[in-house]
Amino acid sequence: MKQENDQLSREAFYGSLREELLVRCPVGMEISFQTITKNNDIRLHGCLLRRNESHIAPTLYMENFYDLYKDGMSVGETADAMLKICVNSLDDVREFEFAPEDWESVRKMIGMKVLGYERNPELLQRVPYIRYEDLAVVFIFVLKEAGITGGVAVITSELSGLWGISAEELFAQARQSAPVLLEPVVSNIRNMIGDCPEEVEEIIDDPENAVDMYILTNKSQTYGASALFYPGLLEKITDYLGGGFYILPSSVHEVILIPEAAGEPDALRRMVQEVNRCEVPEDMILSDNVYYYDPEEKQFRIV
Repeated sequence: MKQENDQLSREAFYGSLREELLVRCPVGMEISFQTITKNNDIRLHGCLLRRNESHIAPTLYMENFYDLYKDGMSVGETADAMLKICVNSLDDVREFEFAPEDWESVRKMIGMKVLGYERNPELLQRVPYIRYEDLAVVFIFVLKEAGITGGVAVITSELSGLWGISAEELFAQARQSAPVLLEPVVSNIRNMIGDCPEEVEEIIDDPENAVDMYILTNKSQTYGASALFYPGLLEKITDYLGGGFYILPSSVHEVILIPEAAGEPDALRRMVQEVNRCEVPEDMILSDNVYYYDPEEKQFRIV
């Protein structure tokens, strides 16, 4: 790698990187740049590469490559690395090309992700969603067959309008297809020590507490908090735990479940807020609240 004498500021780096990407764009492909609003209304510099007349365009974010540049990779080398990732992704999905405007051909690819309602006012202006407590369920395409379940695309209001499909209909479809595309996983958190925030580990390791906690996510660990809305899943968890339970929104990718007898709402809320403040990346924060699943009502609410 070649260390450049005078390193560029972030904005100057983004500008130079755009120029290098345009020069290096492979023949038969189209490259474009957009400011993309991600989770919690965080705006990133997106680079999209697609084959001519293709609907699939992997998106990489320039912010993720600035540290490589600072560590000694030249702008040109950074552009080459980005294009290599994009081209490999396009090769992975080549045989799974689809027509997004055709509802019948894509309905079984519909999944969902859960975001904080108040944290995403800009994003929610552009997408269909279902509000639940302080959360918003939005809808995504999931290309499971291509092995890129992490590479999802948000469904916009423009596209759902083209289909003539309401948010409620999308929600019903996502609840059918998401458990197949992104199967739920429940694991005892004791099996994941080392991956947990310090505040959570302290509770687990305290012999006076000896709290059993469980992680709910999906097999890809991508937007796994949406498993809260899988039909019948929380009822099955109630049967396993022997009653109601608290839900701690540890991130958009997973939640923590604690049996009712083992938790105290105020203490749990303080823990969630502290973990969000110190441990969770800003774009992955789901909520500062704690929820309780009531087995009688078969729904969860903020406590």
